[in-house]
Amino acid sequence: MTGEYAIMAFFLLILFSAIALALFFAAKFFAEKRLVGVSMQYELAEVRLTRHDADKEKPQETKSEIGVFEQLVSALERFKYPVAFEIAVQHVGEEIRFYVASHRQEFEAVVRQILAFWPKANVSHSPDYNIFNPEGVSAGSTIT
Repeated sequence: MTGEYAIMAFFLLILFSAIALALFFAAKFFAEKRLVGVSMQYELAEVRLTRHDADKEKPQETKSEIGVFEQLVSALERFKYPVAFEIAVQHVGEEIRFYVASHRQEFEAVVRQILAFWPKANVSHSPDYNIFNPEGVSAGSTIT
């Protein structure tokens, strides 16, 4: 009798483990599907800043611009949805472009924040672009 209970307990343990594993993978699948849906709700804008003369720029001015960007990131971290910044060269030899992507609900607020820190910036909606270039390189990074 004791051997029968041990075999039954073993099979129940395997059954519950299989159910738990299936629930884990189902939850992971639906979470990833939700993230894809949220990412499709993002809008992209190109940010054009006034050009500085690199020869006349002082190290203090560069540090000041970095400080301004740090303040912008600090202000944007209070938003509900993440904000993505991109720096891209669309074709070889062209100028560097700056992009910001944010959720549709917060897009106007993000634009206002950028204009608050850089009043002379030009922020305009941009069509999505393909970052992959046959002769190019792609790299990514996150800040946590």
